[in-house]
Amino acid sequence: MHSSLPPHRFDWSAATLLRALRTHAPLILGVALLLAALTYAALALRAPVYTATSSLMSAPGGSNDPVFTTAPPLPPGAVDQALHSEALVRDMVTRLQGSGLDAATLTRLAGTLNAELGAQDFRVLAVSSQINDQQGGTYVVSAHAGTPSEAKILADTAAAALLAWDRQRAVEGITRLQGGLRTYLSSLDKRVASTTDPGRRRALLTARQSAVDRLVQLEQVQGAATGTLSPLAGAVEPTRAASGSPLGRALLVFLAVAVLGTVLVARFRPLLNRIAPQPPALVPGVPELGWLPQLNTDVLGDVAAAERGSLGRALALLRGNVLGHLEPGLKRIVVSAAQPSGTSSVVAALLAHTLADSGQRILLIDAHPGGLQQRLWIPESTHWQVLPGATLHARPAATLASALSFPEGAQARTVAPGVDLLGGPDPQAQGFDLHGVEGLDVMLSRWAEAYDLVVVDAPALSASPDALLLTGGRRSLLLVHEDSVNRADTLTVLRSRVPAGRAGLLGAVWTNVAPGWIRPPARPRGAATGIAPGTPDSGAL
Repeated sequence: MHSSLPPHRFDWSAATLLRALRTHAPLILGVALLLAALTYAALALRAPVYTATSSLMSAPGGSNDPVFTTAPPLPPGAVDQALHSEALVRDMVTRLQGSGLDAATLTRLAGTLNAELGAQDFRVLAVSSQINDQQGGTYVVSAHAGTPSEAKILADTAAAALLAWDRQRAVEGITRLQGGLRTYLSSLDKRVASTTDPGRRRALLTARQSAVDRLVQLEQVQGAATGTLSPLAGAVEPTRAASGSPLGRALLVFLAVAVLGTVLVARFRPLLNRIAPQPPALVPGVPELGWLPQLNTDVLGDVAAAERGSLGRALALLRGNVLGHLEPGLKRIVVSAAQPSGTSSVVAALLAHTLADSGQRILLIDAHPGGLQQRLWIPESTHWQVLPGATLHARPAATLASALSFPEGAQARTVAPGVDLLGGPDPQAQGFDLHGVEGLDVMLSRWAEAYDLVVVDAPALSASPDALLLTGGRRSLLLVHEDSVNRADTLTVLRSRVPAGRAGLLGAVWTNVAPGWIRPPARPRGAATGIAPGTPDSGAL
């Protein structure tokens, strides 16, 4: 026999996430509120941090004239390394003394900069760059401090220290050239003094004059030497803390934790169920007859193979409980749910299959608007069973609507050993109303004459009163409740749709539960533990 059950495939739909949030709202929202409160408290107690930036422009260096080649191009990372060097930290501390800050602030900033230098963990000052292949672009110096004025002064001071460092690079280049020229002049003077050849002496004197002219040029440009960096934009006092508003951060944490918690609860719900205590009774006073794992209505599978696992054990418990709680002579089981769901159709198919496996002959009636039973079963034969009251040569009526309208042609198709299916989608029966069927209960009882049990896949209670009509006013309604659905919603539907309370309920079956919730069979209520195959219909269907 074939049916559409596991393998399990998790449903990531919005409805699943909303059900998880609604079911575990106290846990999810409680954790989110706690973490948001801790975040707010931590940020509120922490001193605000302000960030100011000062930018520098880098021009490509290099020239063939040694006089005007004042500084080589800056390699990648050189500015960042220079900013965090001991020389520049000392220079910045010296420059801060003339910035107008009070002595306590100066001491604190100097201690912070020196401590970061010793630990090589730099957080107060940072440099970011946008440099092209020709070493041209911009450097942005960021300073973080406890007040806007401190952040501005630190950023400007760091930029000024970098400019001075870059200019010193240029000066050192000129100084090296001057030293080389002076050494060259000293060598020329020695050679002039030692030569007696008038022609060679004139050549040496000409070379010496050229070197002197070049040295004079270097002395003239030394005072105006520049590096590759130049000021671009000074720092501005920030008006808002870079750390952001504690309330805004707390709200972000709350939303993130709530969303993540909802996803985790929905995904790992079986694990939470295994850890959590067993669910309370769905309806007080109504026996709970079964607890099934999550069912899948989208993929055709082999139920016989699935029954070798936890599903098989759960179905055995359900079968024993249902048979034990049926009133003597009652042969009809109406399967329905509070809210529209394909799960109740799957439970009806599973119940029919497990009852047939125990030796019962089952008529499965598909009264569900979606006609899901046609998708759940793969017929193992093309055999059609003429139902009691019908004739073999009459026009076939294979759906519930057509069979009720034309009982003489009522036929059920054999879909598995011991299971005949009546019903399915009927496009011709749009608007068909069971209330308008005379003798509905009589016809259902007549069809049951050839079977041990009749299982009816009925519409949801909130969508239609047909489930109650199909029970015939007897205790035969098996209520299917998904654990991911709010229990209060199910109770609300029961109070509005079943005025007599639990009077018409045979029992309840949970689906989508953890394996740890599967319990031993409930004790029969003074009834037989089963129904013997072939027992004549008592008429009390």
